[in-house]
Amino acid sequence: MSVNIKITLSGDIVTHLVDFDTFPEWFEESMKGDGYFEFEVKPFVFTLITIGTSIAPSRGDWVIITDRSNGQQLLKGKIDEILNADSNTPEITVFPQALILKDAIVGDSVALLVEEDIEYVKQYFFGVSTLKNILTRLLNEVNAVHGSDMFVTSASVPVSEIDPNDNYVGNLLQTFTGFGGTLAEALSSIYVRESFGDYYLIHHQNSDYYVWRMEGGELIFQDTYDSDLGFGDLIVGETAENVSSEEIIAVAIEHGIVSDHVIRRSFDYDSQTSYALVFGKRNSQTDRFEPVLLSFTTTYDDEFTGKYQNMTAMEIIRDLAVVSNRWFYVDRTGLVYLLPRASSRGSISLTTGKTLSAIKKIRAEQDTEIKVNTYQEDDNGKVTSWGLIIRESRLESIKLSYRVLFSSDITEWTLEMYDSIGDDILKEVSWDMKSELPSIGKVISISHSLLDRRQKAVIEDGL
Repeated sequence: MSVNIKITLSGDIVTHLVDFDTFPEWFEESMKGDGYFEFEVKPFVFTLITIGTSIAPSRGDWVIITDRSNGQQLLKGKIDEILNADSNTPEITVFPQALILKDAIVGDSVALLVEEDIEYVKQYFFGVSTLKNILTRLLNEVNAVHGSDMFVTSASVPVSEIDPNDNYVGNLLQTFTGFGGTLAEALSSIYVRESFGDYYLIHHQNSDYYVWRMEGGELIFQDTYDSDLGFGDLIVGETAENVSSEEIIAVAIEHGIVSDHVIRRSFDYDSQTSYALVFGKRNSQTDRFEPVLLSFTTTYDDEFTGKYQNMTAMEIIRDLAVVSNRWFYVDRTGLVYLLPRASSRGSISLTTGKTLSAIKKIRAEQDTEIKVNTYQEDDNGKVTSWGLIIRESRLESIKLSYRVLFSSDITEWTLEMYDSIGDDILKEVSWDMKSELPSIGKVISISHSLLDRRQKAVIEDGL
């Protein structure tokens, strides 16, 4: 049988040994899961006819399929299973590289004492690192253990170009229910002190001083004291540059402080986090002033830290994709992407002349609950869950942004194309049938028929 593809097994050309009656009609790859934060590619199975040859496939052997016309790599994977291994017609199951990430539990083996028994687990920790560095280390471990050759580049995991002025989200950290009085009484009872770069919210009531530490967008209760003199200087005034006073007051109004606003203290904790202590009234007819403490954080970031136990590389990468607002993809060469969702892997132009069929669907996006594995400890320091170490306020901001993103209608095109087997996942698509549109969306799913060079692509706009 004459075909336009070349198949090699551990470097040996075996195209002529393939029983193409058993060769898959379609190879499938797609973005999956709520929000399309996961990538899935299916294993493929075919039979070799090895009679009269020295070819003997083994588990772990590489299978590479390339386009004869241009040498482009179409698929690369490792043999995971062989049926009829001792016969002249072995049936091999090939796992593309991305599937290795789904199965590879990463980390160092650690022995834990659990109810008088030794239990071995794998723990994978990483300190504050960039996405590219986290993925590089993760893939190096997977490659070393499983013999894969996945990698990242600065282009496949770019640094986000975030305009922080457009990305601060306000959060209510503390309100004092039932508290109220004149402005002077309120200001003397609740205030901020600073000591050598540490910030404290203090509530003075009777002879007690209730103290919280302000750190990284969070508010952490310290203790109750009989004096506040150990917590530095009393600081007042507006010094925050990340957010404006108008933005601060708008968030205070959202949380019920509707009039007579006084921003007693605002400051930038760092380039991604600010705090504001605001006093005001819940209605204009009262003389009572009440305080709220607000934090403002950028929704997304490029640096993360985490503590994982008995989790796969895919689970870790998915969490990172969610909290960084990125697409995850592994291309045919093993290049791993974490691309900002506003970007793409390039563009393709499709023509009516090569379109075999087209179906358009408009649907409402389903309610999507985005979940992330997070590291948590209880009050006694016992670990209750493993995952990313991320502030709750930032995580809630991320979830809110996705609820907004996924609230619009989705336009979906399913196109079947002739003479098209390109690596087109996450590429922007223009189509001359809709020439009035610069793009009809991104490719989120493809089925390839490598033997007759057809492609079924699902393209969605509104993501």
